[in-house]
Parts: sequence; C-alpha cells; structure tokens
Amino acid sequence: MVGYRYDFTRFGHLRRNSERVGPEAAFDVGYALVPEEMTAHRHVAEVWYAPTEQVTLVAELPFVQRTITHERRIGDPLGHSVSGIGDLMVGGLLELLGQADRRAHATVLFGLPTGRAAERDEEGSLVYAMQPGSGTFHVRPALTFQERRPDWSWGAQAGGRLYFGEAGEGFRLSNRLDLGLWAARQLLPWASASVRLAGDFRGDVDHRVPDFPLTPAAEPGLTGGQRIDLLLGANLRGTTGGLVGQRLFFELGLPIHQRLDGPQLGMSWRGLIGWRWMPGQG
Repeated sequence: MVGYRYDFTRFGHLRRNSERVGPEAAFDVGYALVPEEMTAHRHVAEVWYAPTEQVTLVAELPFVQRTITHERRIGDPLGHSVSGIGDLMVGGLLELLGQADRRAHATVLFGLPTGRAAERDEEGSLVYAMQPGSGTFHVRPALTFQERRPDWSWGAQAGGRLYFGEAGEGFRLSNRLDLGLWAARQLLPWASASVRLAGDFRGDVDHRVPDFPLTPAAEPGLTGGQRIDLLLGANLRGTTGGLVGQRLFFELGLPIHQRLDGPQLGMSWRGLIGWRWMPGQG
C-alpha cells in the first residue's frame, strides 16, 4: 500500500496550566519576545508492504513547514519560517489477534535523525517546536485493538515516543505518551463517519540553557503539558473501476482539554486529509 497524508495544526493564545494568559504574563517575567501564533504543515509519504499475513513493514518520510510569529516588547512583530525533511520512520506491524471481528497488533517504528534540529530564528533563539527533526534516534511503539460489527466499529490505541541521546545542540526532546479511543459508523457501502478522542502527554525538553531565553518558546522548562482533542472524521472507499483499492479520509479536531507548562502556545485546531492505495485489491 502507498499513501500520502497532509496535516495542519494552528497554535494561538498563550496558556499557563489550564488558563489563557496575555502576553504581559511573559513580558513581566523578562522575555523580550512572546509567541503570538504558530502554524505547522506536514506532508507524509508512506509505503506499507506485507511479506506475510502477520507482518507488515512500514516506511514514512515527512516534509515539514512551520511558521511562528512573535510579539516584541518594543517594535513590530517578528516572524520566522522553517521547512525541510523530517525524521524518517521505518519499522513494522505485528498481528497479535486476527479474528474476523476482533483484531489487535503491535507497532514499532524507529526514527532516524534525517531532519534538521538546529534551526534558530533571527534573534538566535532555539525554538524547539520549530525544528523539522528531533536530532536523535528514537522509537515509536504502540498497541492497537479494534472490533468490527456489520455497521460500526470501535478501537483503542496506546503508544508513545522514546528519545535516546541528544541533538547536536545538546537538547533531548521529552518522551511522550499518546492515547486514542475511536468509534466509526458505516453510512453507505463506500462511506463511513468517525469520532475520536486523542490524548497527548509529554514532559519538558531536557536542555541546560546558559542564558535566560529571549522567548518562552526557547525555554525548555515550558514545553511540556497534556492535551486531549476531539476529532470528527470521514472515510471514503473506492468500490468500482479504477477506484477499487483506494481510500480517501479526512479529520478535523479541536482541543477539549489543555494543561500546559507555560506560558506557551495552546493548540487552536487541527485537520488532516489523506489518501491510500492498495494495488491489486479487488
């Protein structure tokens, strides 16, 4: 199977713990720049190959584009953009349960540090959220369970990211826990709708910063937090002619809970569109 995914995330409004705060909350502490808005675009090319019934090999390569705008204490806002290849992910899925109505599998993807991790803005700040890559090897394990019925299905997933070593700039991204729970309803032979809860739990970046950063976005102790998103989706499946074996899917989500070490930018909304094609499927 080959595929392509595009996802977009917009961040705006500073948050400290569960509350929204204004830029003065950062200026009063001594920061010269305060993040105002950030957007993140990610294009992912993926290839899946199953050499056996139980094993599927996976490779994913992202291309990342990110933009951040800072408000200055004195002067006009400052914008900065970064783009480039992210970290290549390779690994596989192992089927643990393969019943007709219940399936479970384990996933292990290994991240190779192919993306840059030393991008600095015009003021020289190392803003961690703007880096295309992690700068180090990492692993992304997950366990997934899914149950299917004639007209509906549901599933759950627990996964995370574990980072090893340090990037060239001497920082290490925090390990991360991802939890998901979803349900889908078949509406037509070729269309279904879904609802999903996605939890993201992460600690702070590990980095010894010799000087007080210009912006809280470059402060390692203000990068952690927890967030739960509610996402609505649609899945369209080709059933005739040259569309057989092809699938188009969409998802749009909003945060329903954010508790962030801050002040840092909270997530405003995110969306995803993807396409997958399994050649030879009839």
